Amino acid sequence: MTTAMSETGAVRWHVLSIRDNALDEQLIEAIWGSDHEIELAHVPCGVEGLAYLQTEDRNIPNLILLAWRFQESQMSAAETLAALKADAALRPVPVIVLAGRLTPFQIQELYTNQVACVFEMPIAVEALEVVLRTLKDLWLNSARLPYEQQPSYQSEVSLTDREMKIVRLIAEDLTAKEIGFKLGISVKTVEFHRQSIRKRLGVEGIAGIIRYAVRNGLIEA
Repeated sequence: MTTAMSETGAVRWHVLSIRDNALDEQLIEAIWGSDHEIELAHVPCGVEGLAYLQTEDRNIPNLILLAWRFQESQMSAAETLAALKADAALRPVPVIVLAGRLTPFQIQELYTNQVACVFEMPIAVEALEVVLRTLKDLWLNSARLPYEQQPSYQSEVSLTDREMKIVRLIAEDLTAKEIGFKLGISVKTVEFHRQSIRKRLGVEGIAGIIRYAVRNGLIEA
């Protein structure tokens, strides 16, 4: 088992990935594990996943990523899913199945068995990166999850007065050119500040900035 932990200790989400595809896991680690608010644990099969979840010092995950086919395992993905949903503490945790091509019947069965979401994984690396970033943005930046820690924005992150103004103007749906005109700065400077804000908040895209700001009281919804 491998675990990527926040260096600052400001962990908000615990994500467990039960997958045995090395390339997929490298991308998940690069996209999800680099976020300071995410503790990402990885196990290669259902047996190890359940063993990890049964340890005394475990953190109940907020989200589980599950491969639907294991190359070599004593427990199938279907059996792993059934075991997860049989545990009262784990039952509320959304399980996202990341699979290859599935039949309509298989997809229906997955949702019947309380899977939260099914994604068919593309082969092309670039397309796979898009899927993983979309998943992260949807489930961590937009959705609310069980056992979620309260955001630590105000104690961990501070924005300059100018960045605060830019966040509010972004929320008003102003373009970089319009923001620059209002603040008397160049478009290039606005873009620099937007990139800095995204890095400080640990979010991706303008939508992530707005959601984070609303959640933490920087702007009104």
